[in-house]
Amino acid sequence: MNTARGMTAVVLTGVAVLTATSCDPYPAGPAGQVQSREQKHDPATHAQRFELTVKTPHGSARTFQVTVDDYDACRANAAYPACTQR
Repeated sequence: MNTARGMTAVVLTGVAVLTATSCDPYPAGPAGQVQSREQKHDPATHAQRFELTVKTPHGSARTFQVTVDDYDACRANAAYPACTQR
């Protein structure tokens, strides 16, 4: 009986952790100001890539892949990641 309670607690904890994590398939980029956006298309696979280039508070530029929703929400000069909050 004690083992069943322990297993139930483990399963419930796992479900809580999984539902609390982000569903975005890409890791978040650094905080900063959106400098540019680029949409790339691979004609061979018909795959789309959406990228943002962000200038960090330290002055460096970082380009990273985002979801189409984040791409649409984050225009030039927007604050990232605040622009992704829906």
